[in-house]
Amino acid sequence: MAIIYTEQRKKQKKLIFILVFLVLATFFVVWQGFFKGPSSKNKGTEASAFMFKKIEIDFKVLENPILKKLEDFTKILPFEQPKGRENPFLPY
Repeated sequence: MAIIYTEQRKKQKKLIFILVFLVLATFFVVWQGFFKGPSSKNKGTEASAFMFKKIEIDFKVLENPILKKLEDFTKILPFEQPKGRENPFLPY
């Protein structure tokens, strides 16, 4: 029985082209994102919009009667049941 390597070579050639395409696409994305950076037009507008944005917090939400009915559970009560066995790794 003869072993045919042509099918394997065809598959390998296809996979090599796919690999080269993925490497080039990855390089392009990295180049656009890291090395080129944002354009000079958007740098000033983004920074100024972020720096001068005023943040206001509305504390009236905390005056809701539903929120006032909530209980504070900061104190944790100890367990009422006894602890387990002294050595839990021993078989029964």
